Amino acid sequence: MVRVKLPKTEPAEDPHVTILRVNADGQPSLDDRPVPLESLEAELKAIKERDAEIAVQLRSDRAAVFDAVAKVMASAQRSGIGKLSFVTLPQ
Repeated sequence: MVRVKLPKTEPAEDPHVTILRVNADGQPSLDDRPVPLESLEAELKAIKERDAEIAVQLRSDRAAVFDAVAKVMASAQRSGIGKLSFVTLPQ
């Protein structure tokens, strides 16, 4: 048996995915860029116009209040984003 040591690589980022986060204070961000809730719907619409196949992955801090997460989800729905998924991270 021959052992082969392969280099560790990170998975390739999907260009059709954007990450929508809600931090513990309920503030949203898109791809690590803070976005005021009042501007979120317009930002998501602009992203969808640039890429009709865009998928949004929603990641919420477990300390975030559900009301804040619900408002972010509502903005995504109003923006016309058709692919919204929730991502859970292991503890």
